[in-house]
Amino acid sequence: MLPDYIEDLCEKWALVGSRVTCVPPPTDTDQDILVLFTPTKMEDAIEELRANRWKQDGDYGSLSEFVSFKSMESGTLINLILTDEPEWFDLFLEATELCRSENYLKKEDRIKCFNKVMGREEKKAKATAKHSKYQAMYQNLVAFNAATAAQDQGLSSPSAGGTGLSQAGSWPSSNHIYSNSFYSSTILSAYLTGVSIQGNSW
Repeated sequence: MLPDYIEDLCEKWALVGSRVTCVPPPTDTDQDILVLFTPTKMEDAIEELRANRWKQDGDYGSLSEFVSFKSMESGTLINLILTDEPEWFDLFLEATELCRSENYLKKEDRIKCFNKVMGREEKKAKATAKHSKYQAMYQNLVAFNAATAAQDQGLSSPSAGGTGLSQAGSWPSSNHIYSNSFYSSTILSAYLTGVSIQGNSW
């Protein structure tokens, strides 16, 4: 069932999916096979599968922990789930075993189980919180830049009732703390990529 050239490259593999977890097992679905590689061997396996005309589903090297390849073999659609992350591999097996022991026949129940065991809901919540935080930070910097640009041009401050921006303490100067254009672009980069700035991990 697992191609010999993939078995030779991998660290270990296991049958997973509803054909393993459900009793009675479905016969109208694909057979999932979870396969663990080292990073180097993973790249070799992908090249081998492409050369043998397996259809790729997903991009290796993106934020995903896995990539899958499908092919019809001996009348059965085989879905290879490839990963080079041992922890992710083990969590996938743990979720599979829990689904099997509970005999979750409904797909939505199996999805909930996998989300819980593999921490997907927690990751999603953290990502949403980070997105909101970065977005608010960047919007603040946009406003800050607009204010200092207005000051540099000698325009009045809306919040100051049109009395002018030259009042002490009304607006930060253009050279205050950071170069504004540099700092806002840095914040934008952090917002988009989640990196740390000035030693602060956000």
